[in-house]
Parts: sequence; structure tokens; C-alpha cells
Amino acid sequence: MSHSDTLAVPAQDSRRGLAGLLLANALFGGGLFFHALLYNFYLDGLRLHEGVMGLAAAALTAGGLLVLAPAGRLVDRRGPGAAYLLAAGVCAAGLAAGALVRAPGAIYLAAALAGAGAAAWRVAMGPFLMRLTSPALRARVFSWNVGLLLASGALWTALAGASAGWLESGLGVSRQAGLQGALLLGALLTLLSAAGVP
Repeated sequence: MSHSDTLAVPAQDSRRGLAGLLLANALFGGGLFFHALLYNFYLDGLRLHEGVMGLAAAALTAGGLLVLAPAGRLVDRRGPGAAYLLAAGVCAAGLAAGALVRAPGAIYLAAALAGAGAAAWRVAMGPFLMRLTSPALRARVFSWNVGLLLASGALWTALAGASAGWLESGLGVSRQAGLQGALLLGALLTLLSAAGVP
């Protein structure tokens, strides 16, 4: 399948498909916002120093950079839907692994995996939105998507902090277990985004 075969489909304003994709984007971002707020607290609870935190963040970025071209190729050959589904699975696996592993090397690998999935999601998102919109609405829909990600990001960030506290007090678990549970909940949000892909 060529690039033109994949992307040059008649642009139709599929309201249901578009709504599903926008919701999926908000869910996908949920895991990333949970991770962004809580992960350094989790690493601190493991008694790991700031250097590990910095290298984990660098591994997240490096994982994303490594998959940009392959993700674009996948979108060209298989379409944005296939790339999106793979991205959701890979990112969720990386986020979940990051909440479970303790050794620095494993932490870096998990971060790189999460970063790879997040980057593939970003690569797939634009072509997917274009496929579901007409040229007349396209710029507006891209703006809606950014606005939704920002608004939902504020909500996810608040929920991330609150959920860690709820798990700690409600279940009577340690602070570290509460952080771990909240990070796993974030990974689940990203995985659930696959269900909204039209």
C-alpha cells in the first residue's frame, strides 16, 4: 500500500469516528500526564538519585526519536489506525513497566518504550485527523484536538495526584504503593485509548 493509497481517501466528516478519535487522544494523553506528574516521586521512593531521573527522562526522549521515521513508514504502509493501535500498546507497556521495575537499566528501557509509543502516537494523530475531516473543517478540528488535550491534561494531572492519595488512604497502602497504583492506572488509560480508534 502506497502513501497515496493510505491517505488519499475521500475526506468525510465522520462525526462519530472523529469524536472517537478525540476521546482516544484524551485517554492516550492521560497516561502521559500521570507519568509526568508522578514518576519522579516514584523514583525518589526507590531511593534513586536525580541522575537516574534525568537519564529516565532522556531515555523517554531517545525512544521517541528512534521511532519517528519507522512510525511514519508504518502510517504510509498500513495507515494511521494501525500505527495508533501499536502506539497505544507500546506506550502503555512502557508506562506500566516503568511503574514495576526498580533497577536503573530496566527503568531506562521502560522509559524508552513509553517514549517510542508516545512518538508513534503523535506521528499517527495528524494523518488520522486529516482522514476524518474535510478541508473546510480541518484547521478547526486540529485546534479542537489541541484544546482537548490541554484541558484533559489539566484534569489528568489533578486526578493523578488525587488517585495516589486515594489509594494510599483508602486502601491503607504505603505511599510508594499508592504512587505505583496511580502510575498503573495511567498506563491503563493509555491502553484504553485503543478502544476509541475508529
